[in-house]
Amino acid sequence: MAEAITLNKMDYSPYAQRAKNFISSIFFLSIAYIFYTKQRYYKNFFSDKYYFPFLNASISLFEVFKYLFFIYAICLFLIYFLEKSPKTGKGVYAMIALKKIFLSPIRTFKHGLPKEEKISLLAIFVKIFFTPLMISWFFSNSSKIIQESGLLLQNKHLFLNNFILLFQQHMFWMLFNLILLIDVFFFGIGYLIELPILKNTILSVEPSLLGWIVTLICYPPFNFYANKVITWKSTDFPYFSNPYLFLTINIMILALMGVYSWASISLGFKASNLTHRGIVTKGPYKFIRHPAYVCKNLAWWLGGLPLMIYGAKEGIISILLVVLSLSAWSFIYFLRATTEERHLKSVNSEYEKYMEKVPYRFVPFVA
Repeated sequence: MAEAITLNKMDYSPYAQRAKNFISSIFFLSIAYIFYTKQRYYKNFFSDKYYFPFLNASISLFEVFKYLFFIYAICLFLIYFLEKSPKTGKGVYAMIALKKIFLSPIRTFKHGLPKEEKISLLAIFVKIFFTPLMISWFFSNSSKIIQESGLLLQNKHLFLNNFILLFQQHMFWMLFNLILLIDVFFFGIGYLIELPILKNTILSVEPSLLGWIVTLICYPPFNFYANKVITWKSTDFPYFSNPYLFLTINIMILALMGVYSWASISLGFKASNLTHRGIVTKGPYKFIRHPAYVCKNLAWWLGGLPLMIYGAKEGIISILLVVLSLSAWSFIYFLRATTEERHLKSVNSEYEKYMEKVPYRFVPFVA
């Protein structure tokens, strides 16, 4: 009996708990690394190399993943073993959940998983799916910013002589990628690091299948297949023969995407899809509840204007195809907004209080 008590104390000692937390996290990190480096689609998706002039070298994403794997593992080790009062981590709960699913699938399906195990397993899936995408886009945007900034400086004489040409070739893309870089930075950190000090602990994960479907369909590889059905009728940088219209529309797109990025800054390290990490009421969230979705979709509609103008020459069917395509994607984001709200309201009364404070979902004073 004394021996059993001793073993029990050892199992739940702070050092044992730290070790369990670390090992479980490394387990899921390794599974993710193997999957993304071996699966055919992602091998192609992450095969790009990006040139960085200050390094005088092109770096592939697989090299980035390799080094980040070890850096992240070291960071996890420090976080877990410097924690004063270690609690059971999400990795441990997720492993327990997986064990139940594999050993007793029928019973687990019938009775479900305990709340903590379900949240942890879903949170691990969220992190594994979105983190590599954020890293990929972070390096892609960074590389493009560096390249376009250099070309912008080389052609600065065009600022007064031919501003539209400078804007078209370099300035727009430098600003556009900078806006996207800010967005993926906060979301990337949100997926990689979950700490009480950052106030971004995952309280809940989207429980509905519909919520997951309408979110994942907006990201690779699912958007690739969705585009085959819905098609894509917009562009990031629409061209118009009228120079004033050209500048006006594209500056509006940058402004809308700027608000989109402002929303990410306001979320801070709580930025994350499919999770509830606390309600944010600052920045554009003071005015409407889904500013990022609204601005992104408005930018897409502006990007679809050239096809609508061209369609007007071809006939009503051509215009309708553009409108239906953009409407379908806007509807998907409408479903994202409604499923997110239903999820957040189900956790506690915090979101309902926010809804009373900010009654407008999409348009101030309208809807």
